[in-house]
Amino acid sequence: MRELKTSTKFRRSIKKVSQYRNFDEPLLGEIIMRLRRNETLDPRFYDHELKGEYAGIRECHVKNDLLLLYQKKDDILVLLLILIDIGTHTSVFGK
Repeated sequence: MRELKTSTKFRRSIKKVSQYRNFDEPLLGEIIMRLRRNETLDPRFYDHELKGEYAGIRECHVKNDLLLLYQKKDDILVLLLILIDIGTHTSVFGK
């Protein structure tokens, strides 16, 4: 199982996201556990690698416009899952 790390940005963003009326904490928890166990996510989450300035980072759609940005690192001593950010497309990418 991958060790879980969270960025400062993720910790700030999750506080905002958890206030959303339709936020589904159990669903997010399920996604994170699947990622920690290195399992493939269901296609409905549209898990994919990003390009350009976000190369090396993956994104999945927790719900319609709720994105989870993460990175998997396979270090010599530990397997890491780093949660980078969570939020709407606009709040994450500023577009």
